[in-house]
Amino acid sequence: MISEYKTLATENVTEIKVQKSKFIATAFHAASEKEFTVKLGEIKKHYFDARHHPFAYKIIERNIEKARYSDDGEPSLSSGKPIAEAIGKYELLNSAVVVTRYFGGTKLGVGGLRRAYFEAADLCLKNAEISVVVETKQVSLDFEYRYLNQVLRQIELNNCKVIKNNSDVSVKLLIEYPKTIEPAFRKALKEISNGTIKFNHDI
Repeated sequence: MISEYKTLATENVTEIKVQKSKFIATAFHAASEKEFTVKLGEIKKHYFDARHHPFAYKIIERNIEKARYSDDGEPSLSSGKPIAEAIGKYELLNSAVVVTRYFGGTKLGVGGLRRAYFEAADLCLKNAEISVVVETKQVSLDFEYRYLNQVLRQIELNNCKVIKNNSDVSVKLLIEYPKTIEPAFRKALKEISNGTIKFNHDI
């Protein structure tokens, strides 16, 4: 299960020219294949007079990683794969790049196309805003008041959030924390409370 990953925060468009051919790269966030398909349709509609719109994406849905690329009529492996390599270079998930090409009259050959498509996608991603997504999880805690200060200290140190406080005869907190810290975080709370803290207790 992936609990932390890099993704595109905003859409970015970059254009390059290679021997009079124009390559327009559009990089964007896509959280699902459906979302990608809708955006691809919009790009094709916008650049309606272009013949080729090769693309690549890498998406995680329901903890399943899905990666796909397409040459969209260009010579095999000349466009979709180099775009995918650019996405891989930046280690992105839930991200996609579509590169629209307008032919300039000079054939570039497979090697030239590969270089041009990679360059367009790479430059677009280089200039894009990339963010780190941290998956979180909620858990309820039930513990004695004498451990409160130490528990709150752990919550602060580990960038957790208190979502709900229903304390009465004991401290009852619903907290949200990054999945990446789960084993160590739970271990620390158990040590603080001498093993008496209760997790996932209804509050």
